[in-house]
Amino acid sequence: MGEADCTDVSSGGSAVGAVLTGRKGGWAVSRLSFQTFCIEFYSHHIKQSSDKVFRLFEREGVLDLLEREYEDLHGMGMEYMMQFLDEYLGEQVEI
Repeated sequence: MGEADCTDVSSGGSAVGAVLTGRKGGWAVSRLSFQTFCIEFYSHHIKQSSDKVFRLFEREGVLDLLEREYEDLHGMGMEYMMQFLDEYLGEQVEI
């Protein structure tokens, strides 16, 4: 395994926000960490469990969107990201 550079991008020191980039596989790990961070942050935003948010993201294609648009989305502030996800999912989406 190669060395990994860990950068904590979350507030409050949560490990969920750690973005791992290593010499091998850093691309996939960074995207996976970003998806995980978005699931956890959105679950707090809508006051639902991360399991429910994961199923919602999976069902509505958000996981694919986060991976596909990673370059554009990962630099967004979390307030804007939450607004983006609210608009993408719409108010009709049930958890």
